[in-house]
Amino acid sequence: MDETHTYRSEHPTNLRLDQGEMSQWGIHPQLHRRIEFEAGTSNHVVLSEPETTVAKFVLSNAERDFQAFDIQFAELARKRDQDAVQLDRLRAAIAPHKRLPTEILSFIFLLSTGNEPINIPLCPESCAPWMLRQVCSRWRSIILDDRRIWNDILVNLETDNGKDYAECEDINRSARVLDIILPKSGPLTFGLRIDGSTERTQKALELLLTPFPSRIVNIYIALYGDRFPMFHAMLRDQFTSLKSLELEFTDSMTVGRSSISAFPRSLQTFSISGDRTSYYAISYPHINWSNITELNISILHLSFSRLHRILKHCINLRICDVSVHLGIRSVPSQQINLPRLHSLTILLDHGTIFYPFTLPSLSSLDISHKGLFPAAEITAMIQRSGCALQELHVDERKRKVAECDPKALGALFVAAPSLREVCLLDIVVPNPILERIREGDLLPRLTVFKCRLNAETLGTFLDVIERRMQENIPGTSTCELRYATGMFPQDLGLLSDMQSVFMRATEIERIHGKVIQAYHVSGIHNAITVG
Repeated sequence: MDETHTYRSEHPTNLRLDQGEMSQWGIHPQLHRRIEFEAGTSNHVVLSEPETTVAKFVLSNAERDFQAFDIQFAELARKRDQDAVQLDRLRAAIAPHKRLPTEILSFIFLLSTGNEPINIPLCPESCAPWMLRQVCSRWRSIILDDRRIWNDILVNLETDNGKDYAECEDINRSARVLDIILPKSGPLTFGLRIDGSTERTQKALELLLTPFPSRIVNIYIALYGDRFPMFHAMLRDQFTSLKSLELEFTDSMTVGRSSISAFPRSLQTFSISGDRTSYYAISYPHINWSNITELNISILHLSFSRLHRILKHCINLRICDVSVHLGIRSVPSQQINLPRLHSLTILLDHGTIFYPFTLPSLSSLDISHKGLFPAAEITAMIQRSGCALQELHVDERKRKVAECDPKALGALFVAAPSLREVCLLDIVVPNPILERIREGDLLPRLTVFKCRLNAETLGTFLDVIERRMQENIPGTSTCELRYATGMFPQDLGLLSDMQSVFMRATEIERIHGKVIQAYHVSGIHNAITVG
C-alpha cells in the first residue's frame, strides 16, 4: 500500500491523507472526525463504502485497545486484592485487642449486646445484632466461655394466631437451641412469652423450663390467665433457687382463677402485670410475703383493703410500687408498719392512703395523684414514722396544676428538712414558701428543685436560684443548689416584663457559672432550667 491514499465519497470534500497528517490509526483527522462524531452521533449521516471500510478498521483497533485495558485493569485489581489481604494480616498481627486481658474482651462483647437477653428463636442471619463469626477466633472462644452472655435468655413464642393455635415446631426448635447454648451448670435468667392452645403452652413449659427450674434465679413469664395453673404447679417445689419472679397475664384471669399459695422461700423480688383480674393470682390470704424485699403491683389498681392484706405481711419490704383505686376517705383502723421500706411509689386515683403507714426508713417518695395533693397526710406519716425523707417526686396525673393547701405544703417542708431532691412540676409553690427556701429556713439540704411557676412566683424562683446556688451562704449551713427547673405557661412568655426576667437569668449565669436554659416543654408550657 502506498504511503498516500485518497478517499472519495458523496461528501464534497476530497481528503488527501498525507503522512504528516495521520491520526491515531493512520487516518486523516477530518475523516476520523466524520466517522466518529458525525456518523457515530447521528442516524442521518450515512458513510460511503470506502468510509465504511475505514470505519471498520478504526473499530477493530479500538476494540483491541479496549481489551488490552481490560487485561491491565484485571491485573491491577488482582494485585490490589493481594495487597488488601496482606494489609489485613499485618493489621491483625498488631491489633490492640490481642494485648487486652480476657476480662476486658469479654466485657466489650457484653456491651455490644446492649445488655439485652438473647432472643430465641434466633433472628434471621441478616437481622442478627451481632454474629460470632465476625470476630477473631480468640475473641470467639472467650465469648463462648463467658456464661454471663449465655445465661440470660428470652424465648418469645407469641404468634398472635389465637388461642387455638397448636403448632409446636418453634418450641421444638427453641429447645434444641437452648440445649446447645445454655451453660451446663450455674444460675440462669430466663424469660418466656407463649400464646396459642393449652397443649402448646403445656409443651413449652415442659420442654423449656422442666429441664432446669432449680437453676433459674430470675424468671419472666407472659401467658394467658387461664394457663397460669400450669406454671403455678411448678412454682413452689421446682424453682428452689428463684430470687425474682415477673408475671404478665396477656388476657383476663376470669377463666381458671388460681392463686399462688406460696412463693419459693428464696424469692425476694415479685412483679405482676395485666388487667385488674390479675389480682386473683395473689389473692390467697396466706402467701408468704415476708421474704419479699421488692414488690411491683402498680398495674393492678387495688382497693386499699386488698392492698392492706398484702402489705401488712411484707415486713422486709425495701422497694414498693403500688396503685390504689379510690384510696381512703378517713383514718382506718388497719395499720401498715414497714420498718425497712426506703422507696415507695404510689399512684392514687382520689383520696389518700398515707394515714395507716409507718415507714421509719423511708427516703424516697414518688406520688402520682388526681386532684388535691395530700400534703397534710404525708406530713403526719413523716412525723409518725420519724423518717429522714431525701427525695419527693409529685405529679398530677392529668398534668394540670395540682390543688395544694399552701400551709400544708409549708408544714410538709418543715417536717422534712432532710429533703435533697424535690420535684413538684404540677404544683405552684407560693412566694412565702419560696422566700423561706431562698433563706435556707426551709429545705436546707436541697440540691435539686423543680416546681410550677406563674407570673407572681417566677421572679422569686430566680431569687432562690441566685441565693442557693452560692457554695457558701453566710450565716447558714445550707447545701448548694445544683439543679433547678421551673415550668410556666407558654403565654407567660408574652408578658412585657419577661425580657427583664431573661436578662436577669443571663446575669445569674454569668456570675455563678451555671448554665441556664429556657425551652419549650409542650403545647402550653415553657421551662427554665439551671444547672
